[in-house]
Amino acid sequence: MKRPIKVCFISPYNYPLFNPSINTKFGGFEVQIYNITRELAKSSEFAVSLIVADHGQPEREIREGVEIIPWTGQRYFGIPAPNTLDVESNSSLPNINFPEGGSNDPDRSEVDQHVDLAQPVSTVNTPRAQVWKNLRRKIQSIYKCLIPWKLRIVLHGFFGGFEQAAQYIIKVMHESTNIFIGAVRYNRNLARIAFAEINDQPVYFEQVEIFEKVDADIYVVPGNSQNSALAACYCKQRRRAFVMLAGSDMDFLPEIKDNPLGYDIYMAPHAWKLYAIQKAAVVIVQNEDQASMASYFGVSPVLIRNPFNLELQYSKVENPQNILWVGNTNEQVKRPQLLLELAQQLPEYQFTMILTPNVQEIYERYRLESQKIQNLNFMSRVPFDKIEQFFANAKILVNTSSFEGFPNTFLQAGKYGLPVVSLNVDPSGMLNRNHCGFYCENDLELLRRRIQQLMEDWKVYQQISQNILDYVRKYHDQDIVILQYAQVLKDVAPLKTR
Repeated sequence: MKRPIKVCFISPYNYPLFNPSINTKFGGFEVQIYNITRELAKSSEFAVSLIVADHGQPEREIREGVEIIPWTGQRYFGIPAPNTLDVESNSSLPNINFPEGGSNDPDRSEVDQHVDLAQPVSTVNTPRAQVWKNLRRKIQSIYKCLIPWKLRIVLHGFFGGFEQAAQYIIKVMHESTNIFIGAVRYNRNLARIAFAEINDQPVYFEQVEIFEKVDADIYVVPGNSQNSALAACYCKQRRRAFVMLAGSDMDFLPEIKDNPLGYDIYMAPHAWKLYAIQKAAVVIVQNEDQASMASYFGVSPVLIRNPFNLELQYSKVENPQNILWVGNTNEQVKRPQLLLELAQQLPEYQFTMILTPNVQEIYERYRLESQKIQNLNFMSRVPFDKIEQFFANAKILVNTSSFEGFPNTFLQAGKYGLPVVSLNVDPSGMLNRNHCGFYCENDLELLRRRIQQLMEDWKVYQQISQNILDYVRKYHDQDIVILQYAQVLKDVAPLKTR
């Protein structure tokens, strides 16, 4: 009997979805991984594992058919390169002291190390020494007669400065040489213990040890991050298949290729993100926009839309009047401050804000500000299995993000027939081209008017509500999409990374 294909997903923030007793944050992308891994695990063709952050859970456990493996000691994305001091102490590297001319300088002569040059040396008056002393006095006398005193001062300064400069240059060259030799020796030892390299930066085994522990055939990493580069590097060395699953559009920004020395807003190096794209056996994107962006990097991505369970968990409320916003406290991306402004500008409508705290101080600030707005219902930490009741009780969904991949909230809205009014995100033309809502091109005034239109014009609302229902049923039915994922994984299983 043919053994199942071992597929490992790497998604640190996914554990609370499998274990609701863990009260840590997750986002829409984690929900997608939750759906994909659970559905793939139902097939006998796959053995699915998931690497998650360390929450103190068991070393290995099976939840909903998925083997959950903690990345021990890692509560955030990725593992930093080992501290150089740790490498030095654990790897028998030489203890490098850069000499400053002291008595412990190994390059000083044996005589220098045993003679204290600061001590005065006694003068011996031999006949020969006396002759040289007299000759030097005569030369000095002739020198003073021939050279004017002002010129002598200038010459003394010149020769004295030259002597000091020469001594300084010799000292600096000596120190620089020792620093150079020490650095070469040090990096030679780092290279000796490195597992591999990414653009000449060493990757250490402790950074990829978790992948070795899992021993999968395929490693799938959602998003383009340092974790993606580490997985790509490991797969290249071990001849496994690395699959990149695109997250937001930021994964394929042109500056990653145009400026490989730069960093993204999360301080992930462009060079590592470029490496991950180039080494992927296949890149899976969520929408046509991402497919176009990925092609800039010379890859031919596979478009698979996000799977979604379309079975209603809650009955849709008739004629709801609530405007819903769901996101986190990231002010650069989700921009929750704009929702507060909208609620203040539209006091005739009721808003609900579900805000997940990324930073507690920012969360507290929004919580306090929301208390001043009478028509705003502020919610936090809504359990995953309860979140859909807010969609069932809402009339429209508002999105204020600066960028997204394909927001899970758009699918939740479509499931319950909520038109989406989005400030700056329209994945695959879902809103404008497929008439599932309104895309406002980052125009806050237009966003406000579109909200008013949907709240007041029942005919327009009904049409868009039906459009978004039809859209998610056509493109995002979980049963159909999972089959597409399964086929791609079966196709890449025999492949080596590039």
